[in-house]
Parts: sequence; structure tokens; C-alpha cells
Amino acid sequence: MSLAAALPTDVWVSAGTPADTFDFNDPADSGCTSGQMTVDPSVATLTTGACSGCDITDITQGSSAAFSEGTLDSITLLNAGSNSSEIGDWIFNGIAISQTIPGETPVNNDYAIDMVLTITAS
Repeated sequence: MSLAAALPTDVWVSAGTPADTFDFNDPADSGCTSGQMTVDPSVATLTTGACSGCDITDITQGSSAAFSEGTLDSITLLNAGSNSSEIGDWIFNGIAISQTIPGETPVNNDYAIDMVLTITAS
């Protein structure tokens, strides 16, 4: 299971007029539109849900990583190994997400970015 922006070129967009924007994946840490999101699934809690007989054997949590356009566009949250249950009911809570924000970003706006959660079976 992984998390990514809808497009690697997407940016945070404000609800204000005119709209302000800043990056979620720019590690340069300079300029008035740079910013970088870090996701840390390793601090989250993974438990089983109501499924009788389901377990979390051979399911590993991803490690902390920061988006970087063209270098790291998707971050792994969970990975199920070959010995994991084929059917399950899992609860994954408490993923840490932080975002650096450019210093000149207006604070009186709400910002949004489309993110995609992908679950891939193999």
C-alpha cells in the first residue's frame, strides 16, 4: 500500500483568491513556493479488525520518507510478504505526516492537494 499525489507535479492550492500554491515535494528548501512532505508509517499502529483468524504476520510498515519530485513520487505505507494472510481486516492508525511550508505562505488560507492511496496485489 502506498501514498502519492495524484500527479508528481501537483501542488498545494489555497482556497483564497487569487490562489496561492506551494510544492509538496521540493527538497530545495528555498524560494517562496518550495515545501516538502514527509510521511512516517513506522510510528503507526497496525492491528487486526473484526476478522476471525486474521493476523498481521509478514506485514511490514514502511519507513519515514520525504517526497522528492522525479526521485521519490510514492511512499510505501505497508508491504505484505508472501507469508501474509490473503484475506484480512486490518486497522492502520497514526501515520505521521509533516509538511515544510515556505516562509512567505499566507496563513489565512486553507490549502488542499489530491493524494492517492494505492493498494496493489501481486
